[in-house]
Amino acid sequence: MEFVEERFSNFYENWLSRLQRIFFELLQVTRTRNMEVANDSRLLALVSIFTSHLSEFYFVKLDEAYINSLVFICPTWLTNFERSQLWISGFKPTTMVFRLLDSMRAPQAFTLGLSMPPFILTLEQQVKIEELRRRNLMDEENVDIEIDRILKSIDDRKIVDLVKISQHLSNNNINGVLAERLEELVEFEVIGTMSEFASAIVDADCVRLRSVNEVLNVLSPMQCVQFLAKFIHLVFLNANGSANY
Repeated sequence: MEFVEERFSNFYENWLSRLQRIFFELLQVTRTRNMEVANDSRLLALVSIFTSHLSEFYFVKLDEAYINSLVFICPTWLTNFERSQLWISGFKPTTMVFRLLDSMRAPQAFTLGLSMPPFILTLEQQVKIEELRRRNLMDEENVDIEIDRILKSIDDRKIVDLVKISQHLSNNNINGVLAERLEELVEFEVIGTMSEFASAIVDADCVRLRSVNEVLNVLSPMQCVQFLAKFIHLVFLNANGSANY
């Protein structure tokens, strides 16, 4: 199990490094002198680079989660701030996507120290965003329900009791065959539970990825760049524990 944690931690460090380069490219585009000449194809190309990068993260995480889901329930590579915002092994879209959108529409929105155009949504965009917000809340609730079901099933299975009985029989050399059988049952239950947790983590990651992609589909190309610059900036501020959103 330890090699999963080490391997993914190394991947995550490299992934963040590449994300930072994407972030700087987005910042270059958002500078006033570049916004006047930037065309939609260039902006959409940058957005596509980010979405591919984000998808890569979740695909790698998916493979590793099915090997050892426990590593992703309590990720050791996250900062204290990121852990304080943790929702089932990652960010919660309600907080990190839709609340960020709300903050960008505020009159005194934080602009990363750059001269950015006002982030104004059309009435049609507002309606679509609110519909996405409602659907996202339902998706989050469904994942929460599944996590609660898994936790309750752990209690119902009484894995701890099985472990205690198995250890007692083994320590006292009582019916070795029975002790071995109980150990097999414990291992079976633990593996089954870890697989269920992995599925729930994947479901949560799908909610995260879908929320970002669907929001980007509603925004204009320049709004996408503005949003992603702040979204990624939020990730890096997390590293310093000083997010302002």
